[in-house]
Formats: sequence, structure tokens, C-alpha cells
Amino acid sequence: MGPNRWTLDPKERAVSATAMDEHATLPSRICAAWIDLLRRNRGAEGRPDQYYALSVENVRGHGEEFELCVTFRAGRTYCCCESICHTGVFTEKRWLQLRAALAVHGVEPHKPLVVRICTRLEAGARLHYGKSDEPEPEVYDQGPWTLTVHEQSPWGSKAAKNSEPRTTLGTLDRPQIPKRPQGLLRGSLVCFSAWRLPG
Repeated sequence: MGPNRWTLDPKERAVSATAMDEHATLPSRICAAWIDLLRRNRGAEGRPDQYYALSVENVRGHGEEFELCVTFRAGRTYCCCESICHTGVFTEKRWLQLRAALAVHGVEPHKPLVVRICTRLEAGARLHYGKSDEPEPEVYDQGPWTLTVHEQSPWGSKAAKNSEPRTTLGTLDRPQIPKRPQGLLRGSLVCFSAWRLPG
């Protein structure tokens, strides 16, 4: 297999805290890559696999398409339950970070990525929704909510075959926005307070 054309410069590359297990299944490798990507989230304190319940399902091909399942756990406090706030906004840089994290775990998709993010909220989880006071625990299990993001790439064009691939901002497919009890969230749809840019 040739070099991964989506890898970042060494200073940009996320450092994996988990070594690649050659016997691990493809879904578990993809999940390990996401754990590496989510380590810097507020509240996760370096252990997103304990802060969220994470799993990867319905993997196709060499990891080109998959579902990332994120559950907001009972007893934990989060800023909100918006998927993009916690996974990061899928800009060109984020797609490159995702591909680099996947490569660390031996996953090298050959086509543009399609990621379906499925989120659930457990009863007992607490959501700030932009407020500073201590939130009450959620009364009911909620979700799942889904959001599909597509990596954009010039695959198939004649110019693309003669040049290095580049990614652009991903596109969103019919996001299903979580229903919230009235009065809990006003104003901005996505708060982006969980996700922190590296460096």
C-alpha cells in the first residue's frame, strides 16, 4: 500500500495514545481514531471513550463510509448534544485530521469519506445549552438523531488524476435536529464549545 496522501505534517498530526492493533476489526480501528480526535474535548479530560459512549457501525469498503455513534451518558455534563459541536466542524482541516488519525490505526480509505453521525442522549445526562447555572438532568432518553457529512474531493476528474487530491468543506445530508424542551435553547443552533482546535 502506498503512502497516505492525506497525512498531515508531523506537527499537525494527532498523537495516538493507543497503538494500532493489527488484529483489531475495522470498526474498532475507526473508533480508536475517533477517540484520538476527541481527546481535547472539554469534559473528556483525555478519555473521550469514558466521557461519551462511542461505537462505529455499518462500515463499508476500506472505511470510506461508516456510522459514528455518540451517546451522551447519564451522570455526565455537556455543553449541548449537537453532533458537530462534539465531533468538530467538517472543514478541509478536519477531514485531513480524520484521515491522519485513521492512518495511524491502519485505516486508509481509497475514496472520499461519508460519515453518518448518530447521537443519543441518556436520561440523567446534563446539558448546559449555553447557560452558566448547573443544569438539571434530562428526564428521558432521547434520539437517535442523525447527520451525514460527505468529504468533497475532485475524484474522477481528469485534473484530479494528474494532481494530489484535495478535500474541501464537507456537505451535510438532511440533518435531523434534536427536539428540545421549550426554552432550553434559544439563538445559536450549534454552540461549538466542546470542540477545541489543536495548537
